[in-house]
Amino acid sequence: MPPRRHHDGDATALERYLEAIRAPEAWAAGYTGAGVQILINDDGVDNTHPDLAKLDVANSCGVYAPCAKTRGPDAGVIDSHGTNCAAIAAADSNSACGVGAAPGAGIASCVQSFSNCDPAASEDSLTHNYNVNDISSNSWGIDHCWRTAYSADCPFACPAANEYCPCATC
Repeated sequence: MPPRRHHDGDATALERYLEAIRAPEAWAAGYTGAGVQILINDDGVDNTHPDLAKLDVANSCGVYAPCAKTRGPDAGVIDSHGTNCAAIAAADSNSACGVGAAPGAGIASCVQSFSNCDPAASEDSLTHNYNVNDISSNSWGIDHCWRTAYSADCPFACPAANEYCPCATC
């Protein structure tokens, strides 16, 4: 199940990622994630996408789908970070778009309090149905400025002066 290529033959960022973690070798050895379920704790998973239609609603939280933003310049835009995280982890190998690192794995979803959805899940969602959801995936990012505020030195190696450096903005 090799990753799909763009029409011009160049690998996408996801394809390079899958190759970097040697996913094709794991797949060739029979490791696809089958028998494992990943709980995506984020801003929701769009299970209407053909690569993510396998979302296990029964073992997801009450709110599992992404919601549209209600304020600001992005009002009406649907959050997609949780959907992207689910796809990277376990998108089906069905030729719809791409393939995740563990296409045989199941997925469930819990919307977290930082999302635009109401009501969001409680802290208990991190272990929601832990007897079925084997992995709790939490890809929430990091606030670089908060992290450096408690450190005498910036923990990030900054590139050339004309490139973005998180320490320069704190």
